[in-house]
Amino acid sequence: NLKEMIEKTNSKAIIQVDGGISMENINQVAKAGASCFIAGSAVYATGDPVAMIAKLREEGSK
Repeated sequence: NLKEMIEKTNSKAIIQVDGGISMENINQVAKAGASCFIAGSAVYATGDPVAMIAKLREEGSK
């Protein structure tokens, strides 16, 4: 898998996921190796984007 390849080669590459990120899946995506998330709809569809970013960060770091 990509995460293992990056670790084996001591690469400084990051795994970024663009699209489909939500409170329901950010933790699973982070555990799979992603460390950068593009979550436009999840953030801007709420009335408080700043609060949603904080919630996503918290959920993604569990």
